Amino acid sequence: MKSARTVLTALAGLLIPIAVALAVGAVLIAWIGESPREVFSYLLWGAFGTIGNVLTTLRWATPLILSGLAVTVGYRAGLLNMGGEGQIYAGALCAALVGVEIAAPAYIHLPLALLAATAGGAMFALIPALMKVYLRVNEIVTTLMFNYIALLLTEFVVLAIYFHGGSSSAVEIATPRIAETASIARVVPRYPLTWGILASVGLAIVMNIVLKRTAWGYEKEMTGSNSRFARYIGIRVERASLVAFLLSAAIAGLAGGIEILGANRRFVSRFSTGLGSDGLIVALLGRTDPLGMVAAGLFLAALKNGFFAVERMTDIDRNVAIVLEAIILLFVSSRALAEFIGQVRKGVLRRG
Repeated sequence: MKSARTVLTALAGLLIPIAVALAVGAVLIAWIGESPREVFSYLLWGAFGTIGNVLTTLRWATPLILSGLAVTVGYRAGLLNMGGEGQIYAGALCAALVGVEIAAPAYIHLPLALLAATAGGAMFALIPALMKVYLRVNEIVTTLMFNYIALLLTEFVVLAIYFHGGSSSAVEIATPRIAETASIARVVPRYPLTWGILASVGLAIVMNIVLKRTAWGYEKEMTGSNSRFARYIGIRVERASLVAFLLSAAIAGLAGGIEILGANRRFVSRFSTGLGSDGLIVALLGRTDPLGMVAAGLFLAALKNGFFAVERMTDIDRNVAIVLEAIILLFVSSRALAEFIGQVRKGVLRRG
């Protein structure tokens, strides 16, 4: 009885904000002279109305799941990695360089490119991680600053290698196409969904097991919840924090690598549409639970893909569509955000 009541309470906590968000969105839509019923029907159709729409929604869910998982892994160890965007770019460029410059059979080339992506993401976060663990420098500030460094540094590297350092427009700052042996195959040739979706969901399942059912995961959880007690019972807090930070960045790098090796097939400057910042939203919606990242990533992907259809099939301006999307996310994530901030404050007080 108690478990059923808990499930109903959790379900109500999710459905009520969605209902309020839809109601507020309907008022805004009616205010600008559009039909709320028509707009919401196009929203659902754009996300799930055809096989192609479903596959496109899953395509966007692939990097969102990994981006949210990156935030979750760090957060559970008491860290707030805001550098997902930069780590995505770093991992993407490393994967692209391996995909373009190395010739190897597919069974070696693709794993090597994915390994380069994870290593690139982790290495790019090494300086903020060391500053956080050993110098107590706020990781939010350093990782946010490194996002800008990553964006400009990756452009510089591409220009230096493939354009001999010459200036070019952002559209032209791109590597050649990666070799076929390093590419991730599409599930259906006509649509952008690749088998990377299996890597995203599979990694979420693996991290759920590791974080919740292993001693390694217990160390990270205890380090995040109460570092003083963790140190008292013999956990090497600095090492645990450093490993969690680098693992978080490695997952973000993997998200960038899968984007480049799958959907884009080459590194293109500014290819990421805010995937790093979206990861924080996914983590909030999924309540920083690894399996929750799958549901939250699918929800945000459906919202994004659905609003693409709303923009195409109605007179609603893109800016209005973005506002509607933001309203829905605001109400849905409000409760999770309040809990998230409360937990962060508790962690700060315990460490302080």
